[in-house]
Amino acid sequence: MTRASSVSYILVHLKDFTPIMHRTVIGDEKTVRAFKYTDGKIMGDPDVAGNAVADFSMPDEATSYNWELDMETLALLPLGEGKEFAMPFYHPGSKTPPKAYTYKVVGSDTLTTQEGNSIEAWMLRIDHDGKGQSTFWMDKRTGALLKLEEAWGDILRYKVRLDIPVGTIH
Repeated sequence: MTRASSVSYILVHLKDFTPIMHRTVIGDEKTVRAFKYTDGKIMGDPDVAGNAVADFSMPDEATSYNWELDMETLALLPLGEGKEFAMPFYHPGSKTPPKAYTYKVVGSDTLTTQEGNSIEAWMLRIDHDGKGQSTFWMDKRTGALLKLEEAWGDILRYKVRLDIPVGTIH
């Protein structure tokens, strides 16, 4: 199975991490999908040459975060035992409008690096409307993502920081 490669460029406001623009170039055909966030809307950017989604428009009353930056956004949260966060996320171009998703700290764990060092991590979980769930292991000291395990129907997806042994996947 061959998958199309893509390269994204995402610009956010430094003060609150809300998106300004998102541009992705997909596959060998170099299909451009460019969006801008302005005045309570997410719009296809008509100023980007060859933009395949130039006519796109979606209300964004909640001032959503770009879901493609979830790992970076979650790293900014003040995680702690029992905390919950309702975060308005949106995947640019999706037909599903922006909405708040609840992320819950469901515990903590200790991961071990390839070198044998221990890293204390918060376990942060989201339930995807009964269709699946994702658990993120976030470094308690830095907030950085260490590991992700996700189940969506029959699909299992993992992300593991390079110095965390693969054997730590449950």
